[in-house]
Amino acid sequence: MLAALVLALGMLGWPALAPAHEAGQEQRLPTIGAAPDFALTSQDGKEVRLEDFRGKVVAVTFIYTSCPDVCPMLTDKMARVQDELG
Repeated sequence: MLAALVLALGMLGWPALAPAHEAGQEQRLPTIGAAPDFALTSQDGKEVRLEDFRGKVVAVTFIYTSCPDVCPMLTDKMARVQDELG
């Protein structure tokens, strides 16, 4: 069964962070709207769509099984978030 927090392969186009002040003008991060619906395959081989989680908190991230450094830390942090959110 899938938890409300989805640990899945996803890609968001995050812009590079600009300096806070450039030529005396404050820079703001862009507003990111709702993600379009997409489908992924769960660890159980079932199709999961973003639409299945409308109205719930969803986090989508990269977690590779063969990543030796950052991925285990990210997996641990995401698991802790899931535990705290319930």
